[in-house]
Amino acid sequence: IYSVIVNFGTEKALIEYEEKDVSIDQIHKRIEKLGYSIIKEGKEIEHLHNDLYKYKKLFFTSLILTLPVFIISILDIFLKLNLFLIILIFILATVVQFYVGRVFYRSAFFALKSKTANMDTLIALGTSAAYFYSLIALFLPEIFGNNLYFDTSSVIITLIILGRYLESIAKGKTSSAIKKLIGLQPKTAVTIKDRKETIVN
Repeated sequence: IYSVIVNFGTEKALIEYEEKDVSIDQIHKRIEKLGYSIIKEGKEIEHLHNDLYKYKKLFFTSLILTLPVFIISILDIFLKLNLFLIILIFILATVVQFYVGRVFYRSAFFALKSKTANMDTLIALGTSAAYFYSLIALFLPEIFGNNLYFDTSSVIITLIILGRYLESIAKGKTSSAIKKLIGLQPKTAVTIKDRKETIVN
C-alpha cells in the first residue's frame, strides 16, 4: 500500500496499492480489524437508514432510563433517598452504561488494539470513572462517602447518543438531496458536428 487518505466526514477512504502484492480482500480485512465496516457501493442509503434506526433506538432507550435517574438524583439534594430509590438508579444507570454505552466501549477497544485513542476512548473513560466511583461509593460508603454520580455518566451518554442521532438525520437528508440532484442530471446531450445534430448519452 503506497498511500491512504481517509475522510471520516464522508466515510470514504482513497487507497493506492499494488494489485499484484495486495488484494482488496486483505485491505477489507485490515479495515475491519481496526473496528470499521465496509459499505459496499450502492448500499450507502441502506447503511444510513441502519445507522439512523440504531441511534434512534439507543437515544430513546437512554432517555427513558436516564430521566428517572436524573430526577431521583435531583431529589437527593433535598431529601435523603431510601434504599429502593438508590438501587433503582443503580440498575437504570447500569443499563445505560453497558447497553447504550457499548458503542463507545467497542470503538475504544479497537482503538486500544491499534495502540491509539479516539473520542470514544475519552467518553468510555469519563463515564466509566463516574459510574465505577458511584458503584464503590454505593457499596463502601465509609471509603468514598455517599456521593453518587450515576446521573452524570447516564446524562453524558444520552447527550452524546443524541448528537449521533442528529448527525444520522442530517446525513440522511444530505444523501437524499444529493440523490435528487443526481436525478436531475440530463441523460442525453445534443452534439453538433458539421452542422449535424446527434443525440449521445
